[in-house]
Amino acid sequence: MLEPEFAVWMIVIIMAFAILYLLVDRHKLKKMSYKDEMTGLLNRNALNDFFRKYQNRDKDIAVLFLDLDHFKEINDKLGHHVGDLLIRAIGQRLLLFMSPSVRVFRIGGDEFLIIVERYDMQQAERLADQILYCIRNVYDIGGLDLRVSGTIGICLGTMKDDPITLLRNSDSAMYKAKQEGKNHYFIYNNQLGEVVN
Repeated sequence: MLEPEFAVWMIVIIMAFAILYLLVDRHKLKKMSYKDEMTGLLNRNALNDFFRKYQNRDKDIAVLFLDLDHFKEINDKLGHHVGDLLIRAIGQRLLLFMSPSVRVFRIGGDEFLIIVERYDMQQAERLADQILYCIRNVYDIGGLDLRVSGTIGICLGTMKDDPITLLRNSDSAMYKAKQEGKNHYFIYNNQLGEVVN
């Protein structure tokens, strides 16, 4: 028979471990809810959290909206399984760009968003070139050599700007680049309210 004091301490220790387990489990779940399962990149939940957390800070950012070129044809011709493997491989390459000041999000099927803090236009353009170069290399997917390119729209702003406007402007620049032949980037000019090359 256990002493009453010992039994109480055992209950306290067991409860402390249970609470610790729940806290760790909750932390794991929260981390999982911020990651894109297929690529390991950040997801829309993380994007919303990022804008919520840093809203109203006077911090310059560059928003790069990346859309893959001809991805639908690959999906239609070779099947969604191959398309998924290709997205996963592209995600692995984009992970290389992640840093404390660069966040890469997968926001939809073949759409990605890169948010860079404290960047000017030249740095944003250089990063866009690096990303496009990295994506263009051949992918070995199940014995198939696949090539894919990307198109990027760039918008500069601050964390005080409306996130929806930043995303819409970078998206507009990306669509303009697509119309002009894909596999490059266009910039949204905030002063003129239009897309420029």
